[in-house]
Amino acid sequence: MSKKISIIIPVWNGAKYIEETIACALDQDYENKEVIVVNDGSTDLSLDVILKFGNQIRSFTQENKGLGATRNVGVRMSTGDYFAFLDQDDLWKKTKLSLQMKEMLLSEKEDPLIFSYAEQFICPSLSEEDREKIFIHQSILPGYVAGTLLVSKNRFNQIGFFFEEKMIGEFMEWYLRAVEIKAPIKMLSEVTFRRRIHRDNMGRQRDLFSRHDFIKVLKTSLDRRRAKLQGN
Repeated sequence: MSKKISIIIPVWNGAKYIEETIACALDQDYENKEVIVVNDGSTDLSLDVILKFGNQIRSFTQENKGLGATRNVGVRMSTGDYFAFLDQDDLWKKTKLSLQMKEMLLSEKEDPLIFSYAEQFICPSLSEEDREKIFIHQSILPGYVAGTLLVSKNRFNQIGFFFEEKMIGEFMEWYLRAVEIKAPIKMLSEVTFRRRIHRDNMGRQRDLFSRHDFIKVLKTSLDRRRAKLQGN
């Protein structure tokens, strides 16, 4: 029997897009999967949308704790051998999991983190005025982001859970820990991930976005590396 993949979808006020995102996870052509949706204290109609899917998914609602903590809840709820993460407004190509699992099985002894290429698209709901204000890279790029990742449970446990402080850059912090322990990393050449650009992307909300968060993440990684060198 094929190994099970747990798809973990954190949601915070994502009622506009979460139905399409959950549907795209359920529509993956890899059969042995479970979809876990964690509602992080949404105050919009996200929960109503989530409940429409009934027993097709597993869901949990908590008070608002932030993205890292919400992903960790999904990991703890999971029963899969592998984890994949999908944010509430992004999409996967139908073959995302099957392509990555094929590569994973070929590299089973290495137990790598497997990423893929990604593309960005402007949400059709945006007005012409909003579209004119947005610049995105039209080219397809390597996607070192949570939405393209496939990782085994064993490798994830070695790296550890996501940072739970409410801040931008929780995945960067996790990825840097993976690099520090020299976890094998592979990048598939196929595009499997589509990032939706819309008015509410966290990275475009200036009141929430802080470069200090990224500086803090990088400093923490450098401090760990210095401590390791001093220990040797």
